[in-house]
Amino acid sequence: MKMNFVKSLLVIVLLTVGIAFAYVPADQDTIIVLGGYENIGNLENTINGDTLAGGNRIHPKRVYKLSKDQVYFVESPILFGGDNVDDTTSTLIIVGEKGGNKPMILTTPKDGGGAFTHSVHGSLTLKNMYWPVTTTDGKAAPLFQLKRSKQTLRCEDLVTEGVIAGDLFNLRPVKGPMNIFFKNCYFRDNTQFENSWNFAVFARGDNGEPIDTLWIENTTVSNSGLTFFGKLNPTKFVFFDHNTIVNTPKYVFFFNQFLEAYFTNNIFINCNWEGECLATYLSQLPDGVKSGVTNLDTIDAYIWDLGHGYVPEQEDVKWLSSNNLHFTSPFLNNYYAGQYDDNPADYPISTRDWGFLPEGVTTPTEVENVPPVFINEITQTLIDDYSMIIAENNYDNTLDPLMHTKGIASQEVGDVYAKKAMKDYGVMPATMTWTDDDKNLMAYGDRDPATFPGIETEDGGGFATVTDLIEDFSYDADVVSTIDARPLGSLQWFPNELASYDAVAALANIKNYMSTVTSIEKTDLVPVKYNLAQNYPNPFNPSTVISYTLPKASDVKLTVFNMLGQKVQTLVDAKQSVGKYTVRFDASELASGVYFYQIQAGNFMKVNKMLYVK
Repeated sequence: MKMNFVKSLLVIVLLTVGIAFAYVPADQDTIIVLGGYENIGNLENTINGDTLAGGNRIHPKRVYKLSKDQVYFVESPILFGGDNVDDTTSTLIIVGEKGGNKPMILTTPKDGGGAFTHSVHGSLTLKNMYWPVTTTDGKAAPLFQLKRSKQTLRCEDLVTEGVIAGDLFNLRPVKGPMNIFFKNCYFRDNTQFENSWNFAVFARGDNGEPIDTLWIENTTVSNSGLTFFGKLNPTKFVFFDHNTIVNTPKYVFFFNQFLEAYFTNNIFINCNWEGECLATYLSQLPDGVKSGVTNLDTIDAYIWDLGHGYVPEQEDVKWLSSNNLHFTSPFLNNYYAGQYDDNPADYPISTRDWGFLPEGVTTPTEVENVPPVFINEITQTLIDDYSMIIAENNYDNTLDPLMHTKGIASQEVGDVYAKKAMKDYGVMPATMTWTDDDKNLMAYGDRDPATFPGIETEDGGGFATVTDLIEDFSYDADVVSTIDARPLGSLQWFPNELASYDAVAALANIKNYMSTVTSIEKTDLVPVKYNLAQNYPNPFNPSTVISYTLPKASDVKLTVFNMLGQKVQTLVDAKQSVGKYTVRFDASELASGVYFYQIQAGNFMKVNKMLYVK
């Protein structure tokens, strides 16, 4: 429902901040904040005015409650605490009433001003609300910034969209370890589709600022950049269970050191799909290797001691990656095959140096535009060497989840993604243009900050649950978790399953599952499944690209035969490490007809058919 902002901005606010707080007892735990046209600015004025003369909070844990089915208009920033305030233990708690549509918050800057970021000198809790980030006239800034030290960010049943500048939650200023909890959240269309390296759900400090607990359950993220960002941030504990991550051009996790971490029952669709510069493989790891979707690195004594004040032993690390599904859309195959290049035999060439090229490397920098591996080489080495570092029962590009709403819906949309990648890498031809129509094809919402989603519409009166929205990330594939027998991915899209989900019980079950797995010889574990092999296009003329994934280092032989069984060409005959590989077969000197390619990797062999049509 598009709101009448002319009317709303003409309304005179009847209650001043002083009147509002004259009758609120200091021990009252909850304040019900009035919304609607007649109370523009009431949310921030109520919170900002709830202080003593020196700036300390009257009630450091007061709950500000928003009413169901109500619209709130914010016209200036929330300023919770400050640098000169003595109290550093306050938590800003904003809770939406349940039982109807989520309270909805629109940002309408006062007097037509610019976007702003709410500042919290303390911890932050947000529950059950829809809070689009972009202002009603299309401007944007990070939604919240946390400051001071040892804070906690907690979000439950929060839906946001339109993070088009900076990060959703800027946590960089928080000093010392902090805790982050996301439960049943949906971070929707977190990008303006302009910068693949930006727009994280949260961004942590760059200088070893640690995380004690990162707890993310039943949360969905669509169209983010660096989804969860932290640079040199060692994390004590991670619980990442039943989440759905869709269409991330760069890294899902931009940190990789954990003491205890569980990545279980998740779905990753089109993650890091743009590929990486060959000279800057996995910029968050100093080892110069390709990124995986979930990564683990060896303990770095300096950053652990810097962040947590102690250094754990590598053998004490517990890390489990299990029952995750990683899938990349076949509508990106044209991009991966180089068919958008002037010279299709080459990868695209990046004209950017990204600011961190290794010594001796100059631009242009070659780009490997292939989908990422799920487990990278460093992580696989640790899995091989340590009994409590385990990956098993994962699906690495071997299973299409058959989502009701596809990550990329058609070849037309896949071509738009390829165009975006060329734009991001600085190689988009001058004959191409990047338009709002392209962005709209990539987005799930309507990208209109002045409308509210409703039931199966983007211009409605609000919604109670994400299943009311136009997208549906449930799936039809015949696969469930071997850990808890539930569907993979966020259970938001499976309401009956979500109703019975208990995170504490789920974690206990996962720990028990891991203890059972660690008692088994690693050679008996179900391995990451081979994806051997596929080629695109097929039929082809005059060439096709054969791709395959190795879940472990293998002696690989890839050979092409004709219909008579005669060897035409050996494309690969070498030992190869864990990863995704692509090889081009050029048949321009051969006759039209059916050909076969045979791939052998260790004890595994597979033969596929392809058709060359001149």
